[in-house]
Amino acid sequence: MFFFSLLAYLKPRSARPLRIGPRRGHASRRRLPGRLALEPLEARNLMDGGFANVLVNDPSADHPVTAVVNGATIVFTRDTQSETTLALGANGRVVVAFNDTGSQIYSDGNYFSDGTREDIGYAVSPNGGQHFQDKGTPPVNPYGFYSDPVLARSDKTGTMFLATVARIIGTPYFSEPRINIFRSSNDGSTFQQPVNGAPGFVEQLHSTHKP
Repeated sequence: MFFFSLLAYLKPRSARPLRIGPRRGHASRRRLPGRLALEPLEARNLMDGGFANVLVNDPSADHPVTAVVNGATIVFTRDTQSETTLALGANGRVVVAFNDTGSQIYSDGNYFSDGTREDIGYAVSPNGGQHFQDKGTPPVNPYGFYSDPVLARSDKTGTMFLATVARIIGTPYFSEPRINIFRSSNDGSTFQQPVNGAPGFVEQLHSTHKP
């Protein structure tokens, strides 16, 4: 008797699959009605008819310029707007800033000079974006306004801020020790002269230098 009991103890038991999850009969183990289905993607024409594509800049202000580059005469259309930033003001007011090649101006009049560069534009909508007024550029200043605009607004004071990269004479591109901060107290109708948003930053590296 003892011998057969020992054999039964030593006999390997049939392997059973390891079950992880609720026990049998639990409500969560019940089969779902029907088959699972993938959710279809939104239609490619989802935005058609429901949302207006409102132009924020004035195309008539984009004037072409002719320049000689490496001995070749090239006409630049200057009709590119990019790197758009947006901020909401009071009473449905919307302010948009962007790189604007149509606003490109150089301090000495030479299109490819090493001067103070200005190529930021902005526009304002008084009615929640139904239409915009092209406001031209931020105030002209000795530091320029080159690219990478960013808008922000203080809910506490209502002050709107526009930050841009500076472009200063005599410094390599992308190495200016300054970030311009323009302030507006009337939700973008006008901006004040910029202050330096990066005081104390004095390191200047050429744009081709890498750490």
